[in-house]
Amino acid sequence: MSDLPAITTSLQVEGDSEGMRLDLYLAKMIPKFSRSFHKNLITTEQVYINDAVEFHPQYRVKIGDSIEIKIPPQPDQYVIKPVKIDFKIIFENSELLVIDKPAEMVVHPGSGHFNDTLANAVKYYLADKSEDQFGPERAGQVHRLDKPTSGIILFAKSPTSLWFLSKQFADRMVYKTYIATVRGECPVKFVSDKAIGRDKLNRQKFSSRSEKTRLAQTEFRRLYSNGKYSVVICKPRTGRTHQIRVHLSEAGYPIVGDIKYGGGKADRMLLHAYKLSLHISPDDIDMKEFTAPLPGDFKQVLTQLNCDPAQIEKQLLL
Repeated sequence: MSDLPAITTSLQVEGDSEGMRLDLYLAKMIPKFSRSFHKNLITTEQVYINDAVEFHPQYRVKIGDSIEIKIPPQPDQYVIKPVKIDFKIIFENSELLVIDKPAEMVVHPGSGHFNDTLANAVKYYLADKSEDQFGPERAGQVHRLDKPTSGIILFAKSPTSLWFLSKQFADRMVYKTYIATVRGECPVKFVSDKAIGRDKLNRQKFSSRSEKTRLAQTEFRRLYSNGKYSVVICKPRTGRTHQIRVHLSEAGYPIVGDIKYGGGKADRMLLHAYKLSLHISPDDIDMKEFTAPLPGDFKQVLTQLNCDPAQIEKQLLL
């Protein structure tokens, strides 16, 4: 860690920002740092509003609020090193990258993965095109996608776009469709609205048995079953960590390959982020829809279950 002193930044809330969550407001006003970085500053009592400590990221800022932020020096590991790694682009314009992430690729640098993540790859890609508008610890990642999950993930190409896209996720204005292969014959349609949080016994897991839970809701529709396995459309209405995995596991239908939640061993976890719809610009009237085709290894398993991948994809587009 650096011995340099913390940097203090002061802000005054103006009319166009009234009502924003504090963490979103700080990410908008100081875009070189991520929302999660600002959230950590808030919860560790590094943010003051009107001379009082504010440790609630969900605090709604008001016109005239005087905010002081103490930003400590960052350890070197927080810097995202640009690394040339190939990845598949579904869509790109001046503000947005829509990427089809392979299963088992880590999205953001962390413990054990500092130079082999999707963020490293995006950082290199944008820098190589002289289009990197972020500081060294950001790559424009808009939302989460678990390491074992494949499919659609968004990266913004500017701080303005990042704020606009992130706000839609925070306000639950993004529509997401996943496909999973699960163990057991699940109902044709069902909904899980179990609130979830960190598991009391294993802090690396999430469950409805947490001491501190948050609202979570997922809609499920079965597309196929052979009695032993089912192929399911999953539509999360909230965005909690491991939400789909927890809801399916606790319903008695764990995802194949999801060792953490009882799905057993497989070549990969069979959960794929297939479709995502949102507004990509404030000027857009209509939402833009993106899809990530089923990967080959996923299709291969469907075929082994006597399920036609082409028919499944037709149903996913409905």
